[in-house]
Amino acid sequence: MADVVEIGPITDAASDHALEALFAALYTHLEAAAGRRLLRDDGYEHWIARYDKVAGRSRVLIGAWDAGRLIGFLDALLRAAPAHQIEPVSGFIAHLYVDPAYRERAVATRLTDAAGAWFRDRNVTTIELQVVAGNEAAHLYWRRLGFEADNVQYRKML
Repeated sequence: MADVVEIGPITDAASDHALEALFAALYTHLEAAAGRRLLRDDGYEHWIARYDKVAGRSRVLIGAWDAGRLIGFLDALLRAAPAHQIEPVSGFIAHLYVDPAYRERAVATRLTDAAGAWFRDRNVTTIELQVVAGNEAAHLYWRRLGFEADNVQYRKML
């Protein structure tokens, strides 16, 4: 492990096999926390294809690299609010994952800070995200960064 982890935009996401592996690891973790399957078999392909259509304009993937190896990523996007709400656009953090070997080294915080800078550059004043109910480590992480629970989503499987 290098002492310096580089943070910056992922510019060639579609061809980055390390990103695909991290995405799969993220969903393995989320599915364990949720107690159910969340990602369809071709989920990564759909996700990355959608990203490629809006990359740089309304969405950015920010990566963390150790000696050239991708070890974490954050998926940030702009979301239009309903017309009746005060904030016309909010920032949304859709995914954040760091290789477990690099946790507790401020990599996630640096990725989150980079997303905050990207949002500020686009005049966004609020950031939202969702956390799987059973993912206690994520709940603690986001609260530690000053995020507060705002809306609670309920689900009933039919």
